Amino acid sequence: MKNRNEFFEYVKEHIKDYLPPSLREAQLSIHEWVRENDRKTHVLAIRLSEHDTFPNIHLDGFYQCYLGGKELDACVGDVADVYIAYGDMEDVKEPGIIWDYEKVKDRLLIRLCDLQWNQGYLKDKVYTVHGDFAAAYYIAIYEDREKLLKVPVTELLISTWGISMDQLHKDALLADRSSLPALTDLNVLLCSEMFGIGKRKICWQKEQYIIPRGFLCCA
Repeated sequence: MKNRNEFFEYVKEHIKDYLPPSLREAQLSIHEWVRENDRKTHVLAIRLSEHDTFPNIHLDGFYQCYLGGKELDACVGDVADVYIAYGDMEDVKEPGIIWDYEKVKDRLLIRLCDLQWNQGYLKDKVYTVHGDFAAAYYIAIYEDREKLLKVPVTELLISTWGISMDQLHKDALLADRSSLPALTDLNVLLCSEMFGIGKRKICWQKEQYIIPRGFLCCA
């Protein structure tokens, strides 16, 4: 039975056997990361170039599966499957996208966290303080109904973008508000989504669906 560090090194040394040939020259490294609420985790970074910054695959869960009796090589294959799945996401295929502010400013998110419990996590992140909470900024790289792949905005990123904190905050508010849940009339929503009728209008705090006068849709 391998200990934690031995397991991580084994994954690093053998994962290329499970990856496509195009990744044979990729650079592999293992890092200890600090996550939200200052939780420490270990990640495997697979980089084809210095501009790649994601995805980073968290390894601790795979180690727990190994301790639970799963075969070592099967765990390595599972790690490879996660990386391959990320590669199928359209936005993840574009290397260096996060360094281009014009491409990501509409994907900005703001998330609150406890300031006291996240001192380590926030160390290199860009954030604003609101009472006992810190508002951290993120880029939504990929999102669907099951997962959200996001990258935190760091001091290095905002310096590379060459923008001010005020500009970042304003753009993040605009981007985040456009994705807020909203209440709308079900009959109007069905008409718009199912029949392509009406014009969808995004407002500051709500979504409105405008249906041509005289059209009746029965739910």
